[in-house]
Amino acid sequence: MFADLLRLAADPTISGVLLAVGFLGLLLEMQTLHLVAGLVGAAAFALFFGSHVFVGASDSLAVCLAVLGISGVLLELHVLPGHGVPGILGTLALFSAIVLAFGLPFEVVTAQSLAIAIVLTAVTFFFAARVFPQNAFMQRLAFTGVQGKDYVAAPDRRALIGAAGFATSYLRPAGYAAINGQKVDVLTEGEFVAAGTPIVVTRVEGARIFVRPRSEPMPKSWKRT
Repeated sequence: MFADLLRLAADPTISGVLLAVGFLGLLLEMQTLHLVAGLVGAAAFALFFGSHVFVGASDSLAVCLAVLGISGVLLELHVLPGHGVPGILGTLALFSAIVLAFGLPFEVVTAQSLAIAIVLTAVTFFFAARVFPQNAFMQRLAFTGVQGKDYVAAPDRRALIGAAGFATSYLRPAGYAAINGQKVDVLTEGEFVAAGTPIVVTRVEGARIFVRPRSEPMPKSWKRT
């Protein structure tokens, strides 16, 4: 019975459907990045190539190219987003494997199955994109490109502007200060400030807090730490 299933899967029409499921799985994987769609697509490709090897229309070369192609696409989606090389080489290897699976002399059969696959994939993906409107791969790519993989958002310290404190170390021009009871990293505008000098926050740029000396004397209750 399994042999009959493989022979049926090698039919040009069924092959086109399997290719459509495979392509659609990779496209939906790009939308969701949940790996489920990618595995379903890989299973469809496995049945497609396995059936063609079984009926003798293809050989292990097409299977190897297919494995490399699918691996390259999934590597691009999940491991190396934005590099492009694994995805491009994987796509080329996958299409080469599909052509070899049908056999070079059977251009008409290849064109027929690919046409079925492209139409089914385009129509199904059009409706599937309404269910998954956000492209997770593109969002991840944009997030990585702008912020980097190790990016951690800096806290908003603009509320410290105008706050007073004291330098707890020499500011040359960077150092530490006690502001509102907290020890924070600060910068001067370039001048040297001795430890214990009263300071005031003049501006905040991202994580950088700029201070300048102030004229008020240091209270006796303040202890340098």
